Amino acid sequence: MKTKLTLTIKKNVIEAAKRKAKSKGMSLSRMFEEIFEEGGSNEIKTEHQRAAERLLQKLIIFSAEIQKTISIPYKYFLFILLWNFFGV
Repeated sequence: MKTKLTLTIKKNVIEAAKRKAKSKGMSLSRMFEEIFEEGGSNEIKTEHQRAAERLLQKLIIFSAEIQKTISIPYKYFLFILLWNFFGV
C-alpha cells in the first residue's frame, strides 16, 4: 500500500535529491523506497543497472536450461553465448 508522506527539508536538499533521482532514471519517491526498503542493499541503481541485472538473471536461467541438453563444459558454453550475444 502506498501512502503520501510530508517532509520538511531544505530546498537545496530537495533539488539535489530530485536531480539525483532524475539522473538515475527514477522518481524521487522510488529512490526513497529503494534506499529504505526492508532487506534492500541501500544502493540506488539506475534503470540500466536494473535492466542488466534482469538480463543476467535470464541468461543464467537460459544457460542452465541449455546446459541440460548439450554436452560441452559450462564455461565454454557461456563463452559461446556471450560471444554470439555481445560479439566480444
